[in-house]
Amino acid sequence: MKIPLIATLTLILILPPLVMSAGETGKPAPPKDDDKLILHQVTGNVYGIEGPLRDRTARNLGNNATFGFVVTTKGVVVVDPGGTNKGAKRIHEIIRSVTGKPVMFVINTGGQDHRWLGNDYFKKQGATVIASAEAVRDQKGLCRKMACYGKRMIR
Repeated sequence: MKIPLIATLTLILILPPLVMSAGETGKPAPPKDDDKLILHQVTGNVYGIEGPLRDRTARNLGNNATFGFVVTTKGVVVVDPGGTNKGAKRIHEIIRSVTGKPVMFVINTGGQDHRWLGNDYFKKQGATVIASAEAVRDQKGLCRKMACYGKRMIR
């Protein structure tokens, strides 16, 4: 299944503001581990998942951002997979509350950790990850910073 570039860009640019404006109609997904993710139906088969508006914590599974997904005839396209493996699993649980279709694609919109660290979870489910060259550069830069920080912590 090919996703036209214009559709992808439209999702990335338009979905977050629409999700934020849909606050009154959002219905809470059942919380686990105090993650308090809120599911919003933006329009038709387009959904937003609103994470907590505070820093990443173990309790919120690193999911302090807005995520999204589109249900297509063949499967689901996820916009940003969450900040941890458990965070991605929680996002997947919310997707499953809407549809039983498989996640086919995961789009990474940037290099912040909650935009891509959940990739592995969805890859293990069979999804293909899509990211721009700029997002990948950002992600690699974050990895270098994390490795450098980790080395300083070990010393």
